[in-house]
Amino acid sequence: MSFELFQKLIEMTKEYIIKNKISTLEILFHGGEPLLWGLEKYKKALKEIFNALNNQNLFLKVKIQTNATLLNKKWVSLFSKYHTYVSSSLDGPKEIHDLLRVDYEGKGTHTKVLKNLRMLKKHKKQSEQLLLLQDITLTGQKIYIISLKKKELDYNLVLLFIQETP
Repeated sequence: MSFELFQKLIEMTKEYIIKNKISTLEILFHGGEPLLWGLEKYKKALKEIFNALNNQNLFLKVKIQTNATLLNKKWVSLFSKYHTYVSSSLDGPKEIHDLLRVDYEGKGTHTKVLKNLRMLKKHKKQSEQLLLLQDITLTGQKIYIISLKKKELDYNLVLLFIQETP
């Protein structure tokens, strides 16, 4: 999306909020990997959002869903400045996550994601992590043990079970 289109979208949103007396708005950047849009565009976008919408008697919550591989201190500083909630997910323990989530070189991302999520948690309060387990062979007991090991990140635990009956 071009920044000009983004600006038009925010202006239309502002008009809608005023016309309909909206009191709460959540904006979610999601899909693909939103951080690929680039730090400079997000700096402009978040400034635009808050300049246009923050003074409209509105409860405004801005969120981003990322795979966390590109997170660094510059991103965290920007998200802190604009009180942006950051959500990310892990697909279970390293051996499962790394089968499903690889970087452009084909290497697993679990270690990098955990490092970045720890850095995020250390520097920013508005963060949410999901532990999404996609291995349908895991038992409830194993899932519980995995979630306890990851407690340092304060997960919202999402369990998806698809089990065949014998």
